[in-house]
Amino acid sequence: MKHIKILFYLFIFLTTLSIIFNSFENENLNGKITFSDSDISSTSSDIISNYHYWNDSFKTNYSGNFRVNTRDYQSSKSFRDNIYAESWRELYDKISKYDFYKLEMVYSTLSNISVDQSYFKYMFANLIVSFVQSIPYSLVSQSKCSKLYYSDNSFKEMIDNGTECEGEVFAGIYTPVEFIGKFKGDCDSRTLFLYTIFKKFGYDVIILNSDVYGHSILGLNILSNGRYKSYLGKRYYTWETTSKGWMLGDLPPDVSNMSNWYVALPN
Repeated sequence: MKHIKILFYLFIFLTTLSIIFNSFENENLNGKITFSDSDISSTSSDIISNYHYWNDSFKTNYSGNFRVNTRDYQSSKSFRDNIYAESWRELYDKISKYDFYKLEMVYSTLSNISVDQSYFKYMFANLIVSFVQSIPYSLVSQSKCSKLYYSDNSFKEMIDNGTECEGEVFAGIYTPVEFIGKFKGDCDSRTLFLYTIFKKFGYDVIILNSDVYGHSILGLNILSNGRYKSYLGKRYYTWETTSKGWMLGDLPPDVSNMSNWYVALPN
């Protein structure tokens, strides 16, 4: 009987210790920071659905249900995790092509909105980009978020200000299907998603990356003004996608030197 009591108290002690350890491990570094490494694999639904309300730069209101198949979500993520690519161009191209036919429900939602509004090409593009701009920005990293936090002041500042971070993601990017499933993401997760969407709707689009700025933006060959990147004799106007309000041809002043941008994925 005495041994049973000892084992019982030992069990209670170890359980309490485990709870304290897990709590400490997930504790905010300064009382408010959390690192999210969660996935959606636990869902039992066949469909991942995100109903979203937003408005564009012209204050037009929109709403729609953006859905992807759970199996497609897992398949896309697995493809990304096991991909072999020798450049960003090859990586982006393979992921975009793999996900292209897995976004049919997203295409349908956007098409229904555009039909309802009878929008011409520029306005439809603005609708699509403003949709992505309104989705929360989050950090996506190949390394651990805690490592970024202690080694990079810009990441530390963003995390301190409440930006979510998911670490140990292959290539530090969400696939287009994954972006809709998680409904958050960083700069190149957004540009790759938009590139895939715009290709579906027949736009002449490229992805522009900068190693100097550590950033990714969209380039769209459509009648506009402002900043652009010349490529194959055409003008691809820039589009910042990580926050609301940026228009085609605009760029934040601190990333506006076009010589620092290169074509990461051509049309």
